[in-house]
Amino acid sequence: MPPETSAADPMAAFAATIGLISILAVIGFVALIVSRARKLSRILKSSPRVLSFDADPTPSAGPDERSTEFRLATLDTLMMQGRITPDEYREARAKVLGESS
Repeated sequence: MPPETSAADPMAAFAATIGLISILAVIGFVALIVSRARKLSRILKSSPRVLSFDADPTPSAGPDERSTEFRLATLDTLMMQGRITPDEYREARAKVLGESS
């Protein structure tokens, strides 16, 4: 005869509870992923330029980057960092000032 099992087996109830919690967690996780994907889809449809690969990846230089002040400041920085020699600094500075006149 098989051993008698109690209808209120605590281990079976615990295993069933853990199984149910696991299933609910997976369903919640899937629902979260689906909702985020839908939200991203709506964002991309409303503004397609957000992640567009058709745009030119190199930004054009603004007026500040071409200004004499900006170019001189860049030369000063390069000189202070030791990336250019004093002779190169004087030559480049004269060139910038000559172009601005």
